[in-house]
Amino acid sequence: MNAANSGETSGFGPRRRAQLAGELPDLGWLAAETCTSPALSPDGNTLAVVSDRDGAPQVWLVPLAQLGSPVRLDTGEGYVRMVSWSPDGEWLCLTTAPGGGERILVRALHPDGSGARVVAGTSTGVASISCWQPGGHTVGLARSSPSDPATIDAYAVDVCSGRRRYLGSGTAATVCTFSHDGRYAVVRVGARGMRRLLLVDTRTGRRVELLGADATIADARFAPDSQTIYLHTDANRGFAALLALPRVAAGHPEATTVIAARKGVELERFALDPTGRSVLAVWNVEGHSELELVDLDGQQRRALPSPAAEVVTGCAFTCDGGSLVLAVEASTRPPHVLRYPLPPAEPVRLASAQLPPWPADAPALPELHRWRARDGLRLSGWLYRPAGALGAVPTLVWLHGGPEAQQRPTFDPLFQALLSYGVAVFAPNVRGSTGSGRTFVDADVHRRRFAAIDDVADVVRYLVDTGLGDPGTLACGGRSYGGYLTVTAMVSYPTLFR
Repeated sequence: MNAANSGETSGFGPRRRAQLAGELPDLGWLAAETCTSPALSPDGNTLAVVSDRDGAPQVWLVPLAQLGSPVRLDTGEGYVRMVSWSPDGEWLCLTTAPGGGERILVRALHPDGSGARVVAGTSTGVASISCWQPGGHTVGLARSSPSDPATIDAYAVDVCSGRRRYLGSGTAATVCTFSHDGRYAVVRVGARGMRRLLLVDTRTGRRVELLGADATIADARFAPDSQTIYLHTDANRGFAALLALPRVAAGHPEATTVIAARKGVELERFALDPTGRSVLAVWNVEGHSELELVDLDGQQRRALPSPAAEVVTGCAFTCDGGSLVLAVEASTRPPHVLRYPLPPAEPVRLASAQLPPWPADAPALPELHRWRARDGLRLSGWLYRPAGALGAVPTLVWLHGGPEAQQRPTFDPLFQALLSYGVAVFAPNVRGSTGSGRTFVDADVHRRRFAAIDDVADVVRYLVDTGLGDPGTLACGGRSYGGYLTVTAMVSYPTLFR
């Protein structure tokens, strides 16, 4: 049942009259702490996270033995985007954005804050880290090529000595995984929709293609014995799945075995347990995350209870394999970190322990709506409405970036702030969005991009036809690709938003 027809009117009228009279709502609850990018120390005693509890995203260390108070680590200038712990426990590697801009640096330092150094990054380029070689302090790193900023060079870098081994170059190159002895690495190259996975012999430089076709989703992990490569991909498939390929069969994609796949559902991420006996599969089911444990020996699959969060943004096993560490969030819960015991039991919140003090009529829970575009393609979107609202209310159509991204029921302070002012938000996933399979992602490629512009007009038609929106009180906005789509929709349909 749509919120517009719920009949729940308590609080909306008085709040709206107060706003029109100039009384502004208290939005202090929007400053809730967020915690992302969890990295567990190899001994399991400390959790490193990126938290904005002091106002800007920085690295905090959380003692886990007695759940002590987090301690901020001085990592130098810049907002921290992600942090990762070396397998030997001696180093933390992190990416920072000086001034909050697009220039990304990679820094390394010891957990006590000593030995800080810049590992990669320049005043004009970007850099990133991805995975570690097991057992040591060699990290997979990618950076802008000095000779061509549009090309990314991938390396294996010893953060202690600074020595590096070149692994390959290409558009958006990144290192996915290392074999246990460091002899092999898997490198992903290619723009969105044209990604490939290459097995690289780090001694000889020989490269072998693993997928045999371009992909939108392409990632890989070596099994603990380094004899099997697990592939997360939608190459030659409608929806991303988990496959296994014996290393000796590299170059023969037909030798892959399906480990986990679901009809009409994308595998969004996975994690291998330290023993290599099981894998955690995280499925994207219409924007919500579902967890499944897959036994790799018998390939038995067991669904896990929801961790009381709508979206899982990161996952890993603890070193003993007895728990999961999950980065999660929901429309009413800012990003935080949980320890999820195995077998399943009540999750323990490890970071960002306090929920925001919500007002009585907040937050608003989104509702998933589905409709057909003018050419029959099935579209969907999330509707956020002010509590107690009836009929059409002022509504912002918010278009996500990408376009290879997805609007999901995650915590969005902008949406909740607009709701406090009596403005609804409708966040659609137009064609080209992820989460609905390869065909949907490719539905806006090249000249088909004009159909994505038409989708924006069809969003407005749906809102008006269902009585959720009024033509005179609809607005449109977005960021990155969403901003581009906003402008092109307004040019193509100049009377759409008044």
